[in-house]
Amino acid sequence: MKIHLFAISLLLSCKLAHCQSEFANTRMLYSSVDTISRDNISVTLEVSWMNSPIQIRKTTRMIYDLEYQRKFRKDPTYYPTREDSLRFMDLMETFTQNCHSHALEKYFEYHHIGDSLFTKRTVVTENMYMDNILSMAFRKEREVKTKPSRNLNVKFKEGSLIVFRNKSHAPIHAVFYDGKFHTKNGGWAARTEESIKPIFKKYWDTVVLEEYQIDMDKVGAYLKTRSQ
Repeated sequence: MKIHLFAISLLLSCKLAHCQSEFANTRMLYSSVDTISRDNISVTLEVSWMNSPIQIRKTTRMIYDLEYQRKFRKDPTYYPTREDSLRFMDLMETFTQNCHSHALEKYFEYHHIGDSLFTKRTVVTENMYMDNILSMAFRKEREVKTKPSRNLNVKFKEGSLIVFRNKSHAPIHAVFYDGKFHTKNGGWAARTEESIKPIFKKYWDTVVLEEYQIDMDKVGAYLKTRSQ
């Protein structure tokens, strides 16, 4: 009986490893990219993610807005020093990625899955599109209510995507956990935290934390259909 159970476990492990080896890049999970809008520094794309629409804003240029700076300073003759330019570019850089893109980038990087969709210069434009990504390609492992506060001491599985949801069930934040919590808050620089508590303080309206992993059954089914 033990040998039989071991054989089943080994077979399932091999099946999962085979599926993971076939799924080498997120590019395999989307089939079309259309331009929705464009300006002088970014482009907004509609992507068919496993047959579900999502929108991604990608920064294409990092330029110093001299006209804006002169108006802001009320000095039509102002010209930036090198230090001014570097500070401004650093500030711009912090706005080129949001929490959802950051968490997904870290997730795929950790699991050695190639990815050019979720990068330091892309933003998942709306929470609804994060939900589409999760529902199509991920499975929820568990959820943890944020009250009572002792629940925040929960241990998550390393290599997990953690999603913060408010009472409307909107995914208001996402982090990646690999023993530390990798988070990015809007226009602030990305950082890591030893505990989820400092992150929760910024997203105090979170009522539940959800732990996600890639769903290889969903991915495998999609890839099989796509290859037909």
